[in-house]
This record gives sequence, C-alpha cells and structure tokens, in this order.
Amino acid sequence: MDLHGIKSINKREAFRYMGFKKTEPDARFLRLADDCEQMVLEAANPKFVFRVFDILSREDKIILSDTKLALPGQQIKNLLKDSNRCCVFAATLGVSVDALIRRLEIKDITLGFIADNLASALVEQICDKAEDVIKTSLDNATLTPRFSCGYGDLPLSLQGDFLSALNAQCKIGLTVTDTLIMTPRKSVTAVLGIR
Repeated sequence: MDLHGIKSINKREAFRYMGFKKTEPDARFLRLADDCEQMVLEAANPKFVFRVFDILSREDKIILSDTKLALPGQQIKNLLKDSNRCCVFAATLGVSVDALIRRLEIKDITLGFIADNLASALVEQICDKAEDVIKTSLDNATLTPRFSCGYGDLPLSLQGDFLSALNAQCKIGLTVTDTLIMTPRKSVTAVLGIR
C-alpha cells in the first residue's frame, strides 16, 4: 500500500463532512473514528492518472487538444481564462475501501458512516498529493484550484469523457456507471488550469 506519504486521515475534515461544525465528537465517537481510520488506511490502494492538454478554443466551450473533451459553462471558462494548457486528472482509493465501507455498514451503521466520511477526506488528501506530483512534473508551474464535474455549471455527465481522455479504466481501474456514479466510489476527477 503506497499512500504517497499519508500516515493519517484529516479527521477534522471528515468530522466536518459528518456534520460536526462547532461541536466536538464525544470520546466514544473519537475512539470509533481512530479504529475506522486504521481500517480505511489499510484498505486504501490509492492511484491517480493525469494528462496535460492544450486549450484549443474558448468560444462556446473549452475545447482540449487530442480528446473529445469539451467543457461547457462560464465557471470553467473563468477558471481557465489565464491558461493556455490544463491538466485533467483522476484519483481513486480503490475497490477495497468500497468493500470495507459496505461490510462496516452491515455490521454497524455508525462504523460505516464514519469510514465513508474518512474515506472521502482521504481521497481529497490523495488529490492534494496528485497536484504536488503534477506541479513538479510541470516545473512548478502555477495551477488553478481543481474543478470537478458536477461543480457549478460543469455537468456531471462529463465524467465518462474525463475517464476516456485519461484511459482511466485501464490505468487505475476507474469507471462510471450509466447513472454517473464512479466505481470505485471514493474517486475524484478534476481539471486544473496551468498558468
């Protein structure tokens, strides 16, 4: 298991996903979170893939070179307005995390809930690591914040095109269902502008 140097999950972020805003979980809940954290870390097999594309057009949609990807929406145009290139990437924790969450949900819904949210926080940490790798491979170019399908006016229906452009099924085992759910579930696709 290579977690790209990650030895713990950002529990504060996971607790935020769980709805803890200004309150602190009680001692029992914190113990359960510690137990679930170890299980999620042991189950995780994170992988990511990325490609850099030239931006060919910005008129109606953002058109990327060598791909079918056409990114509609004003928000993606705003994000990429100062970029001539962009990076598309996908990251996943792998199928074992999905299986762990399902097993825990059957055993104890609270454990399943905690593990699910910890896995969500962990995949975001993997995305942060992916961005570090991307930035290094681009000679420390400045990157925009990541923007994913389903954010703002960038349609979720583009997930399949993102995965195809990355050959993500072959490279990291990531697919999308007819109902636009990525499998494995704890996965992310995103675009980053390169400045």
